[in-house]
Amino acid sequence: MTALRSLSEPGTGSARALWLAALVMPGVAASLVFACTAPFAAVAAWAALTLSTRDGRMAAAALWAGNQAVGFAVLGYGFRTEALSWSVAMLAAAILAFEAARLVSAAAGGTTARVAAAVGMALVTHQAAMWLATFPLGNTDGSSLAIVGDVAVFNLVWAAGLGLAFAALAGRMRAALAPSR
Repeated sequence: MTALRSLSEPGTGSARALWLAALVMPGVAASLVFACTAPFAAVAAWAALTLSTRDGRMAAAALWAGNQAVGFAVLGYGFRTEALSWSVAMLAAAILAFEAARLVSAAAGGTTARVAAAVGMALVTHQAAMWLATFPLGNTDGSSLAIVGDVAVFNLVWAAGLGLAFAALAGRMRAALAPSR
């Protein structure tokens, strides 16, 4: 269990910064290809598993900010009330996904169970929050079973990639901190 929290501890500043960048930057870059579909649930889950509450919220918000910057500045979303309202809903969903993943992963036992619980809860919470936003905001197109399925697969694949990235970073960190002989 402690291996997953290693980036929240003192003395891990450069590794923490690298991990934050690894969580956020590829997701922002993916926004160029997938528009509003960013790996919000995958990032929320791995942030919940590996970062402090403050840093995890920051990672979720940074991914959202980068995604929205790409959307409004590059993809031409347009500064309309509807687009801005959905933007706020996306931020709320990203933060809620992080908080839910943080709570459930803290209660789960064993590393595999914690990862599965965090990823599953983040995905369900994010999609539920986005679905609930359709009531006041309208436009239920993004809540179709096909789209929710695509978003789930996208986030599951992304979560697996982030798991590999974290394992590689944690291995390098352990090697760097090991006493020399």
